[in-house]
Amino acid sequence: MTSCARVRLGGYPGALRDLLGVRVEEFRPLTRPVALSDGTAGAFWSETVQLTGATATVTYAGGGPAVTRHQAGAGSAWHVSTKLDASGLASVLTQAGV
Repeated sequence: MTSCARVRLGGYPGALRDLLGVRVEEFRPLTRPVALSDGTAGAFWSETVQLTGATATVTYAGGGPAVTRHQAGAGSAWHVSTKLDASGLASVLTQAGV
């Protein structure tokens, strides 16, 4: 039996980097919720995100992208770098047309 496990160099989100237009530099657990620029909150984890084509639609209160959108053909690809609260998730889904 052969293994097909592979590691993609260059950081997270691996094969989806170009589609999402972001590069994640660091993951960190959160001990308490963090405020976001749209008045909602993120919880459990956060990521340090570098934009490589995407646009931040929501940022962390201290700066840095929390939710991003990247044009992809006739549609768009979204990246969420924390667990959003209910209103934050509803807002992103509405913006994404879901």
